Amino acid sequence: MSDKVIYMDSNATTLVAPEVFEAMTPFLTTDYGNPSSMHTFGGKVAKYVEAARESVARLIGRVIRKR
Repeated sequence: MSDKVIYMDSNATTLVAPEVFEAMTPFLTTDYGNPSSMHTFGGKVAKYVEAARESVARLIGRVIRKR
């Protein structure tokens, strides 16, 4: 019998790729402000969110409007 685990409930959650974990670590530890807030702490995070949106849009070949 094998001790290998096969997780079958990826609809609920799934393992995060190492590069995703690395990219998200700052927002889970130090830069966790609400990007919709008006304060500086949230504004700093909002810049990262906007950059991520633009990156994804380029990846899928879309143009997004600035808010």
